[in-house]
This record gives sequence, structure tokens and C-alpha cells, in this order.
Amino acid sequence: MGYFAKKSSQILFKNDNHNLAAFLVGRQLCVVSCMFFIARITAVKLGPEDDNIFGVPNWVQGIFNTGLLGALIVAVVASVSWRLLASAFPLAFFKAAPAYVFLRICLVLEMTGLLHGAWVIADIIKKISGVNRDEVYIGTAEERAEKSMKDKSSRLMAGDLIAACDVGDENPPVQSFDDGLNLDQATVEQLMEELSRRQAPKKTDLDLVEEAAV
Repeated sequence: MGYFAKKSSQILFKNDNHNLAAFLVGRQLCVVSCMFFIARITAVKLGPEDDNIFGVPNWVQGIFNTGLLGALIVAVVASVSWRLLASAFPLAFFKAAPAYVFLRICLVLEMTGLLHGAWVIADIIKKISGVNRDEVYIGTAEERAEKSMKDKSSRLMAGDLIAACDVGDENPPVQSFDDGLNLDQATVEQLMEELSRRQAPKKTDLDLVEEAAV
């Protein structure tokens, strides 16, 4: 997995996954701070006698003066684009040293307490809505394995969600049986039958000769 990926996992899932939520809080503070900082340095303040930039109308110049343009640049170039890449190639980003460094920075930002009010509001919303962890509704992985919980349908129906490529390089190859049946369209029984057939020892020429003699 890699040294930095292992260290990041150990940090994130400490204290009953508390650090994972703390990272989200610190990350949001980091993103918002960067947006405000770049918005301030890209904001344009013109004097009463100065001409508008590029000769744009006054209302467009008013938008430039707010720093919104810098915030949009940060959102597109420094936030959303990297998030899309990380969602498509999570392991490559998780193993990178900068990811570990930024993880530490975000946790330090959360420790400053500037956004600790978010924990209180989240706890109030949780009590009002009465939500619980997923394990309360569907059970843990061990409990689901004991009950042999299966999907409601063995075949894909119209409207079912299927995995699709988003930002990846190219579509994955279609897996199919030797008889041409698409694996995505096979039932559970067909999958188990095909798996058993592939795991069965192959017959040698001598075995075929002996069966023909019998």
C-alpha cells in the first residue's frame, strides 16, 4: 500500500473514526481560508477616475471588485478538479506524501477550535432527526455475513444503478463467460456454476480416453 498510505490510515481511523470527521472539519476551514485569501489578493479596487479593466461595463467591474473571480478560480483549479482526480485514482493520491502532509495540516487547523461549533450543531441535528449509524439499520459486516443477506434481485432491472467510469482513462473490459454471457447480466446461480466449473480440475487426455472406453 505504501508508507504514507499506511500512516494516513492509522491516523484517520483512530479514536473510533473521530479523526476522519476532524479532518473534514479542518479541510473545510483550509479551503475556505484559501478562497478568502486569494479572493482578497485578486480583488480590484479602482479609483473614481480609473477606467474599468478591459473596458467592461460597470456591473461587471463591480463583480471583479468583490473578489468572486478569484474564488471561482480557486474552486475550479485548486479544489474541484483535484477532487475529481482523487475520486478516480484514490490509491495514487493516498500513497502520495503531500496527501499525508495536508492531512496533518487539516487536523492541526481543526485543533485550533475555530469550527468546534460545528460539532455542537451536528450533535443537535442528530438528536432532533434521530439518525443512527448504518450498522444499526443494516448490521455490521459480520452480522450480514451470518445472515447471508442477498440482493433483492439477481438481475439488473431498468433504473438500477451500475458502476460507470467518470474521470478514469477508459472503460473497463466487459467480462463474459466462455459461452458469451455477460457477467453483469448473470444470475447468482449462473455465477456460482461458472465459478465451480472454472475451479474444477481439468481432465487430461488419459481421462478422456478412459471415459470413452467405459
